[in-house]
Amino acid sequence: MADWNDDGLIDSAGLALWQQNYDPIGPGGLGAAHVPEPTTLAMLALGGLVMLRRRRPR
Repeated sequence: MADWNDDGLIDSAGLALWQQNYDPIGPGGLGAAHVPEPTTLAMLALGGLVMLRRRRPR
């Protein structure tokens, strides 16, 4: 899997090819890096509820 140029060797030529084609975000520009964790969404919702509760006059 590490032989990027199919020459049978894992060497700097294959590394250079991998570096040229590496996309950290993923194909199409959409990757998992842009999707928030479900626990983060739950914490934001809980924080919003707490803020709403504090703003109501007593």
